[in-house]
Amino acid sequence: MFEEKFVHNEKLHILATSEEEERYMSECAKSMGNDVRKTTVWDGIVPPNSYMPYGFGVRMSTPEYFLFRKMARSNDIDARTYACEMFGHVGTSLTCTYLEDGEFVKLDEPRLTVDEMLIYLTPVADDRDARRVARLVMGVTENLIDGYERFVSGCYNQVEE
Repeated sequence: MFEEKFVHNEKLHILATSEEEERYMSECAKSMGNDVRKTTVWDGIVPPNSYMPYGFGVRMSTPEYFLFRKMARSNDIDARTYACEMFGHVGTSLTCTYLEDGEFVKLDEPRLTVDEMLIYLTPVADDRDARRVARLVMGVTENLIDGYERFVSGCYNQVEE
């Protein structure tokens, strides 16, 4: 689950809003004993409440921001796939970076609800990406989520946590 944690020796993906911020957060993460596996500079809108603290000089994306970014930069089918994982009870390497391709885990609770996602997007409702993501989120039904979960359960190998 997405929660505040202070872990060492983790491989992180640094997400920044500028190259200067990217360098600063990478250095802070390394000073905490973490490996930086990837860095990304996000040039899209950043809605309020998109981050939570991770450690000194480093923050972590909220589940809402993670889903917003993934959906905003994906085609409609892939965007709905991300949503099915975040609103459902399975996780694959798409949303659980510790999993290999073809592996999945069953989750006790969804990481996010449709209502939470729509509330998160409200302050930026005029943004083109936010409008598209909201439209796609509203089209994700329980039938779609259940069908995706059955597909993953039938095609993937379950990983013991």
